[in-house]
Amino acid sequence: MKFQATSNRVNAPEGTYPVVCVDVIERGYEETMYGTKERGQFVFETPHAHPDFGDPLTVQFMFNVSFGKNAKLRGFMEDWRGRPYSGEEAKAGVDPELCIGRTALVSGVHEEKGENVYANIKTVMPLPAGMEALKPSGSYTRGKDRDGGWDLRSPNSTAGGTGRERAARPAQATPVQQPPSGTYTMVPDDELLPF
Repeated sequence: MKFQATSNRVNAPEGTYPVVCVDVIERGYEETMYGTKERGQFVFETPHAHPDFGDPLTVQFMFNVSFGKNAKLRGFMEDWRGRPYSGEEAKAGVDPELCIGRTALVSGVHEEKGENVYANIKTVMPLPAGMEALKPSGSYTRGKDRDGGWDLRSPNSTAGGTGRERAARPAQATPVQQPPSGTYTMVPDDELLPF
């Protein structure tokens, strides 16, 4: 007999690849090494498929809900859109729902937290001109649409996995829909991006 830690988590591989944002999750207030902070999470589908289900694997980016000049979230968003926010733009704020369906090129890494390994985003940039944009697969169910919401402590949670709960999906769940053709392709010099 042998005791060993196992996990059904399948992570997207490390490397650089295009992604599409399929969820923005309000995680609420969580304890961090710097005290209690309001936290959020972006979830992106990758071009890599889960070996058992065929659904796209996901990578995530966790952040404190802060948009100050030196905030991790603001730096991520500026890198993603390919230019910094002006003082006026930052003061006006960004609706995170506008990120859903947006594409990017990311560097995915594996990071250990406790006994788990997560697929996280290390760097992000606009999708280079000419690179084919991913579209949401339609198989991901947003956290806000899941039965009971997005509880990362739930045994059915697959944060960093496929977005597919191991239990049956609730009937009222709304999968992420594909955006209208051409609407969400990011190019470095696109000045019309809302974020």
